[in-house]
Amino acid sequence: MTNKSKTIAFLVIGALLLFSFKSAKRKGSIIVAPLQGNNIYALPGGNLYGVDPSRSIYTFQGGELLTLIQDSGMGDYQIEYYAPGGEKIQGYINIFDTEIK
Repeated sequence: MTNKSKTIAFLVIGALLLFSFKSAKRKGSIIVAPLQGNNIYALPGGNLYGVDPSRSIYTFQGGELLTLIQDSGMGDYQIEYYAPGGEKIQGYINIFDTEIK
């Protein structure tokens, strides 16, 4: 083999190794996505309401991450929240009681 063909062979082998490591890395990688899929947080004193809007289910301390289920389009979000005890609470919160970070 001449020097030119050796160089080409090394380049081809190097390219194959590079692509094999790159594809193996992609196969083993983990896609990290937001757990809730949104970034809506409760403001201090924000109230979570059930079906009856005159009765508050939970009052937020502020900074709690909320999972958006549906935007009612009428000034309320239907959300899901895991309370500190691990209890899952679903209800409605006024848009003005939330902030988007």
